[in-house]
Formats: sequence, C-alpha cells, structure tokens
Amino acid sequence: MSDERDTSFRSRITNRISSFVQERGYSYRSFLVGVVIFPPAAMLIAWKIPGISTATRITLTAVAVVVPPALLYLGGLVVVGLFG
Repeated sequence: MSDERDTSFRSRITNRISSFVQERGYSYRSFLVGVVIFPPAAMLIAWKIPGISTATRITLTAVAVVVPPALLYLGGLVVVGLFG
C-alpha cells in the first residue's frame, strides 16, 4: 500500500512539473515564477535553461532551494510585526 502511495505521489508531482514547464517553457522568467509558485519546477528549469554555464545552473538551483523558505520566514516576520 505504501509503495502505491509513493508511486502515485511521485507521478502527480512529475505531472505537475511537466505541465508547469510545458506551459511556461525554459526561461529566466519561468524560473522566477517557479521559485514563488512551485520550487521543484524551478529547480528543473534551472538545469534546463539553454546556453548558461554550470556555475549559473548551480547558483539558480541554490536560489530555488533557499528563496521559498526565506519568503515564508519573512512573511511570518511581517505578520508578527503587524499583530504582535
């Protein structure tokens, strides 16, 4: 049962990433939208943008990993500042 769930979850995520990328393409703009909306797609886009160096790919991947939790943290600080 657990393997079925894992496979189903993986296929749903894979389908979501595929549809996100298919809709927006491989560009810096789609990367930025992906960072905010769907970070796993942003990581894929970072590695697939054509014509960039490996260092840039690694940097973009690091941004895709760090920015979403940072946005959540900063949003929490704003809420605490407003209501705390």
